[in-house]
Amino acid sequence: MEIDAQEKKEEQIEEGTYYKLQDLTKLHPNNVDVIWRFARACYNYINHFSDIEHKKKIISEGLEACEQFINVENADLHKWYAILIGLHGEYLPLAERIKNGSVFKNHVMIALKLRPNDSDLHHLLGRFRYEISNLTWFERKVATTFFSEPPNASYEEAIESFEQAEEFATEPHLENRLFLSKSYIAISKYEKAIYWLNEICQQPVVTKQDQNVQSEAKKLLQTYSSYL
Repeated sequence: MEIDAQEKKEEQIEEGTYYKLQDLTKLHPNNVDVIWRFARACYNYINHFSDIEHKKKIISEGLEACEQFINVENADLHKWYAILIGLHGEYLPLAERIKNGSVFKNHVMIALKLRPNDSDLHHLLGRFRYEISNLTWFERKVATTFFSEPPNASYEEAIESFEQAEEFATEPHLENRLFLSKSYIAISKYEKAIYWLNEICQQPVVTKQDQNVQSEAKKLLQTYSSYL
């Protein structure tokens, strides 16, 4: 689609693309390929705003559009639904955020079953595993009140997912490398963490997000280089 080509050329989908896809969802309400592209457009469009309520409104639009097709086996639909679920979770209280995380993981796993070589999906699963591993004692206690078997994961499992994301990536994924580094730091494998932090710092940055990732990597590198 023309919209896909446009996304590859630009840092963010233009405001016009969001509205164009919004119109297309009304013209083609039963077209799942239009729906997941609208969800993707919602994800990109919220970067234009700092107002939290406006961001939440756009996220909700994307979620509601996807939910009409939630039983359809389409990797992109479940992928972008999961991404919006993850964003939505940032604005929830702790208990709801933990429950939200399980929904996020379920849809990532559905998408991975349909498309096992998708680098982004392995990164998303790694992020889930990393966040679960990173829960505090109190957060884990909260989780036990909602689940007979609370979500469980290890940093080693997160590393496995991030390394698979690297394996399938067609171009450098700086954020994946940052979380891979953080996971290695968490298990005191500083040599491997330093390797990936250096890889991040040596890459040219294009987007603001890349700049933020590289800035964090430089700070971590400064802190942990002395651990070798």
